[in-house]
Amino acid sequence: MTFHITFPKFRQVDRSFEQIHKKSLIQNLSMSYYSDPSKRNENEIPTYSYNDNNQGSQQQSELHEFTWIINDFNKSALDKYQSEVFDCEDFKIQICIEFDELDNASCILLFTDIKANLNIHYEIGLCNWIPPKHTLSANKKIQPTSDEESLSLNMNLTRSQFEDPSHGWISNDTVKMMFKATSFQMADLTGASSKKETGYVGLKNQGATCYMNSMLQALFHIPAFRRVVYNMPTTGNEDPERCIPLNLQRLFCRMQFSELPCSTKALTKSFGWGDIDTIMQHDVQEFCRVLVDNLEEKMKGTELENSIANIFKGQYKSFIRCKDVEYESSRIEDFYDLTLQVKGCSTLSDSFEKYIEKEQLVGDNQYEAEGYGKQDAEMGVEFMKFPPVLHLHLGRFEYDFDRDMMVKILSKLEFPEEIDLSPYLAKDADRTQSTIYDLYGVLVHMGGVSAGHYYAYLRTSTDPQWYEFDDNVVTKVDSNAAIQNNYGGSAKKSNYGAYGGHGGYSGYGYSGYNYGKSYSAYMLVYIRREDASTIMDPIPNSSVPTHLIQYFDQALKDEKMKKELKKAESKIINAIVITEDDISVNSQMDVIGFEPKREIQPIKINKTATYEEMYEKFAETLNLSVDEIRVWDTNYNKIPSKVVPRRNNIQVQKHYLYSSTFFIQRKAVDELLELNEDQITFYVKFFFPDAPAPIQYIGNFTLNFDDQISTLVDKVNEKLGFPKDTRLLLFQECINESAAEKSIEGTFEEQKIGGGIVIFQVHPEDKIPKLVNFTLKEPLPIPTNENENNKSNSTESTSKTENEREKIPVIKSSDIIPNTIKKASEYYTTKYNTQIVDIYDYNNKNTPLFSLEFDTKTPYPKLKQIIAKAAKIDFDSGNDTMIFYKKDYYFDKPDHHPVDTVTQKCPHALFSYYHGINNNRLYFRIFKGVNDSTFRQMNEYTVQFSIDARNLTCERTFLQKKDAKVSELLKDMIDKSEELKQFFCKNKIDESILRIYQMKDHKFYKRLTLETRHTQPDDVLRIEIIPENQRNLKNDELLIQISFIRENQYGFNTGYNRPAGAGFSFFFIIKKDETFGEIKKRVIENIPDYDNNNKFYLRTLGKDGGAKRDTVDDDCIVSEKYFEGSRIYVVLKNKPKKNIYDQAVKIYN
Repeated sequence: MTFHITFPKFRQVDRSFEQIHKKSLIQNLSMSYYSDPSKRNENEIPTYSYNDNNQGSQQQSELHEFTWIINDFNKSALDKYQSEVFDCEDFKIQICIEFDELDNASCILLFTDIKANLNIHYEIGLCNWIPPKHTLSANKKIQPTSDEESLSLNMNLTRSQFEDPSHGWISNDTVKMMFKATSFQMADLTGASSKKETGYVGLKNQGATCYMNSMLQALFHIPAFRRVVYNMPTTGNEDPERCIPLNLQRLFCRMQFSELPCSTKALTKSFGWGDIDTIMQHDVQEFCRVLVDNLEEKMKGTELENSIANIFKGQYKSFIRCKDVEYESSRIEDFYDLTLQVKGCSTLSDSFEKYIEKEQLVGDNQYEAEGYGKQDAEMGVEFMKFPPVLHLHLGRFEYDFDRDMMVKILSKLEFPEEIDLSPYLAKDADRTQSTIYDLYGVLVHMGGVSAGHYYAYLRTSTDPQWYEFDDNVVTKVDSNAAIQNNYGGSAKKSNYGAYGGHGGYSGYGYSGYNYGKSYSAYMLVYIRREDASTIMDPIPNSSVPTHLIQYFDQALKDEKMKKELKKAESKIINAIVITEDDISVNSQMDVIGFEPKREIQPIKINKTATYEEMYEKFAETLNLSVDEIRVWDTNYNKIPSKVVPRRNNIQVQKHYLYSSTFFIQRKAVDELLELNEDQITFYVKFFFPDAPAPIQYIGNFTLNFDDQISTLVDKVNEKLGFPKDTRLLLFQECINESAAEKSIEGTFEEQKIGGGIVIFQVHPEDKIPKLVNFTLKEPLPIPTNENENNKSNSTESTSKTENEREKIPVIKSSDIIPNTIKKASEYYTTKYNTQIVDIYDYNNKNTPLFSLEFDTKTPYPKLKQIIAKAAKIDFDSGNDTMIFYKKDYYFDKPDHHPVDTVTQKCPHALFSYYHGINNNRLYFRIFKGVNDSTFRQMNEYTVQFSIDARNLTCERTFLQKKDAKVSELLKDMIDKSEELKQFFCKNKIDESILRIYQMKDHKFYKRLTLETRHTQPDDVLRIEIIPENQRNLKNDELLIQISFIRENQYGFNTGYNRPAGAGFSFFFIIKKDETFGEIKKRVIENIPDYDNNNKFYLRTLGKDGGAKRDTVDDDCIVSEKYFEGSRIYVVLKNKPKKNIYDQAVKIYN
């Protein structure tokens, strides 16, 4: 048998029980009957095992058990019984049994002196004295958020049950309770103790700003950079919403002086970022580049112009050097970081060797040297000088051509604590400076391509101690955790699958499973050893600019004041009071429900005040007699739910601890306050179709649930001065902004009408009688901020300027097809579902024809007529088809698939918002001469035809029956193209010389025949004439595909988004003994306007038989790696248009 207990808002425990009010930790528990706790084995309290990798966890404490005996229980007859304080080492516990005004029993647990980050597992039981009855018990694991917590348990027992010996809860006027608990400390995830334990503070994550936090910590802990930031010419009087140097200074000042994790919100706000920018994942290296560029731009023309460059800037020489003649073409370039290859390298030295590896320009690829003609040469880079602080970016992201996606390289790359960079310097480089560098920073990326997390390991001085900076939390770590553990590669998991610390998932249920670490070093920070004492020279507090110290001191005072205010506010509740006037004003503004649109100033009520005193406070504020009001508690939707009793023996804190919303109903002075179970209250509105403000609030009426509805009809007619026999219709206002019509026959109970807001109207067939006792109110505008919100919700946020938007006409659907509203339900449907949507012709996707204001629940057939008339287009619904497309989720273009207007009867569901993406545009497309029924049996196909298999001759998109044969599509293609008609008339084309492919993302995917049914209409169908030289290949010839893709904004070593296919793929003949370099040269000759920066990759066959992208040298014989699906990718440098989730880091100010 089980008792269920719940935890509503925690009860206030009076001062004698040390007033503590905290947020509820637990929402639901169960109380079960157990045997007497005194006879149970202590192991019956479950114990929890935690992975050793959980940093900061401590050993579980021993079991603590206490017995509380309450003597003379009935004799004392108290409302509250309190135990002594029991000491459990990591916390103290005090127990209270309390009876409320209805004599229901509660057990209150008061935890005090709780150690930080403690996890407590407790069990409490009320012992039953009559064998074999069992103990009433509850157990739960909690994680307190402060050093004091109170917990209230409903025991589901009344005082009479407690006091009756036959129930067994009392014996000889004695009650016994048992309490037992264990506890352990978890890692501090708040960072509150970081300063005390390490001397440093973390940075708060705003959603997805771990990349920024990691880099800011890395920059802050280079004192030379911090010194530059502090010296930036600011006064403290600059605009804090736009001045990046000031906000960076203030952040660094906080990081130097604060005791708690610091917020970066002011800094990101000065970047020009909004909420959506802080939840977008970015690359830590890219952020560093953008931030440093921004700061350097702001320091131009000042004494600090080259100060950042003096820390981070190195130089390398790009050269082409002839082997046989004294000729060299070179240029010196600056760098602030280096991207090093990971794939194929096992050490950092290997990566440097790859970086300076020379490309041989020989044979057909000789270099044209000015004055010397074609020459064998070497092309490469060599370093001229390394900066004092060297940022190395490890390229762990690349594009997998065969899987068509970005992948993360998990292979192991070892990097040393000390490295000598002299082998990588050019012969003519300045070697007067030391090239011995020590490792000071390891920035780690954990996760995969689509999502991940950054954190940093840093040395903060020349001392060898390492620290981990993970957003809020800073901890001391050893060099193994900072360095060796972040090489990447695989690890062996000896226990069952789990996430342990910073690690990859081991796979549940497998012991000894090897897995690729999901975490590895992503950026390294090396500092020249001979410069370290200068670069890492500590900045004393006295060196921080005065205006920053003053700012920090004021910020501390402000925070202290906020805490004091919060502490004072913890003793009060903010009562939000809604009145019937709000319903009336809402009606005038065409707003449904009880919740007002006005700004409400809360009424402050002391938590120790009684309900009677709360009534008096409300009455005084409303300038009414306390006998004229009835106070209602409200639910989530601000709908009155139950009457608050007006009593002197109940404190407000009994049920309300924080902000609460109350509804105040006006009542007659002699009317009883509390309602019986059968009474229901109606808040009545009336619909006047032709009035300026059609919905008017007329008042409240309280009736019985079993009353006839006609009773309320009579009262409404009387209220308005209408004749008693006036026919009325009744509607129930719903929270989904609709009005449901109800019958006025029978009782409220029979019609399931339980009160709330209802709307009446005169029957549409009757004339509205003259109003006698009621004056119509004028319409009111919604407050300005709501108007702005509505505007942003009803028109699309695009790149268009306001002037451009003003040129777009707004057409009301009611002006096209008048909409006569006769019933309140129709008014609600039209009013609350009306939106303004930009209407686009599918064939002109860039500019809307007009904006249409219409009811989104308009049936599609009617909407088609409206749009056709508004666009002044000839459209016959019986013979033509109009289809609609919603906006693509990512791009400003139509979605690929048309809207299903068969199962979806209206467009209401189309216009929703997700992650701030506005979909308020609709594209329409008309197919003349094809009715809806015929259209549903057809698909739209895109067919390409090429006469030379190298260039697109023509492309057509047209309708054909579903699963049409390729031959049928080719016939339609010829019929629709005059050029193809002439070609096929002049030439006899046999199927044997046709090459037919289903294309995916511009790449050859599947070969088809004329008799094949094309079942994937979303994929382009390519039909081409096979060139004569490809029809009968020679023994030494092979056919390979040439495909084009576009590089994304990050290149192929970083970033999270795959590049897109592009261009016109084609087949190309290669020789069996031909090298990759020779093939590339011939391919380039076949690509017009070729960009020399483009890259080539080869798709070959892996050892396991699967396709893979192979990095091959120019002298590789391609035929040795060839298989039927081989493909050469040409990577185009021009970038595609980005979607909203594929954006580079931008700082706007």
